[in-house]
Amino acid sequence: MKCMNCGEDSSPDAKYCENCGHILLPDDFTDQTVSRSTESSHSNEVYGNENNQTITPTEIKEMETSLERIFPPNKEEGIRERWERWKQMLNTAPVVSPDTVCPVCEQDNCTIFVKSITDVKNHGYRWGSGLCGMCLMGPFGLLCGLCGTGSEIHTKDETWWICPSCGKKHISQQTALEKSDLLVSSIFTSCFAIGCVLSLLYYTLDVYFILGLIIFISGFAVPISFWANMISTLDTELGFPVIDILSPEQKKSWVKKFILSIVLVVAIQHWGLPLLYSLLGG
Repeated sequence: MKCMNCGEDSSPDAKYCENCGHILLPDDFTDQTVSRSTESSHSNEVYGNENNQTITPTEIKEMETSLERIFPPNKEEGIRERWERWKQMLNTAPVVSPDTVCPVCEQDNCTIFVKSITDVKNHGYRWGSGLCGMCLMGPFGLLCGLCGTGSEIHTKDETWWICPSCGKKHISQQTALEKSDLLVSSIFTSCFAIGCVLSLLYYTLDVYFILGLIIFISGFAVPISFWANMISTLDTELGFPVIDILSPEQKKSWVKKFILSIVLVVAIQHWGLPLLYSLLGG
């Protein structure tokens, strides 16, 4: 069946064009007849063909509107449009349903429960501390990597909701915000450690161009991956984008912290070790 909008062929039983998404009309629709009922208005005109397939202009308009939502027009955005859309997103107030509403089936009957999470961490030799100690004190500094070895047990409670209709569990919005603050703090700690490691690799190894380029790109890629992983985790636990529950101030704070984490890694990567040597008089 040929599309009257783009001219491409689709399968015979298709209702919508496989290329542009436009509604497909029968091939003999060009021989359509228009019958106007004396008891109906213009909006109720009926278009038909010899197969007795009928459709009203109102139905055509509704179908086109629905298709535009599914297949939005391919309009290229310029830099100005993207910047304006970004600013609008940052200044949009949070509009979300309460925790009692299920993000999947939208039933307002979720019940609360508390999830206790026990985290057991076994700390072995810490290479980051060992390498930093070696830079400061020589070979004996490698013993610094033994500091803090052992096991740590942390227990924390999180507020969750469960939907009795579909069984979906989602974390409460307040708990998600508190969890995001902890994750952001851990991101900065990880970025500092990664920056130290990259600086050691860059200045202590015989780095050639390709390896140096990889280390340079890693300074940008590592913090981006940390942030992407955090946002993905919170989105999964909430059942909807975490950005929807952030106030404009929180969104702007996240953007500043995201930029700062990248600057932290790149700065330590390029100037951390030389600055340390200059302070030690090396």
